[in-house]
Amino acid sequence: MTAALRNRLCLAAVLAIIFLPCSLPFGAFASDQAGTFAIAAGADDAKERASDSQMTLDGTTLRPGSGYTTGLHFAGVAIPQGATVTSAKIRMFVVSDSNRLLAVTYKAEAADSSAAFGTTAGDLNNRAKTTASVDDAPAAWTDGAWAESPELKTLVQEVVSRPGWASGGALTVFLLDNASSSYRTIASQENAGNTPAQLVVT
Repeated sequence: MTAALRNRLCLAAVLAIIFLPCSLPFGAFASDQAGTFAIAAGADDAKERASDSQMTLDGTTLRPGSGYTTGLHFAGVAIPQGATVTSAKIRMFVVSDSNRLLAVTYKAEAADSSAAFGTTAGDLNNRAKTTASVDDAPAAWTDGAWAESPELKTLVQEVVSRPGWASGGALTVFLLDNASSSYRTIASQENAGNTPAQLVVT
């Protein structure tokens, strides 16, 4: 092999290393796919009253905690099927009652793409729930500020790992009363402050 040919081969090898495309491990959730998904329509957040299973889809506030189940329906969740979820949290804007004692359990709906909420009594509690759940008894929040849920990635992971899930599907998260002594009040999509709940995923 001549010196000139050897030099050309070495240069080609160096260029191949420099321009070799870098890829994520199979199934990884790329950073440019991270997203914040907000409640998009008034009927996409709802509360169900425990005493009579009455559904409210058009109120200006939601009441996670004693006496209520809260449902948050996020449409257009652009996470590929089977992707690895690094983090997932709910952000909620606190209207009032921020220092009341609260104990809730977070679950997601066990569905390939969650259906829209309806007015039929018991609509939230009658839906299938994920095996994964997260209990939370948060310290006091602050009125007029955003509050954040604990880490909920196990819930979202269970949903997007379903064989029937497809990117752009709808995902519902529930805040279930867990023997709370009271409730806290958060803004719904209809609230004048335009501060609906958000699902933040990376």
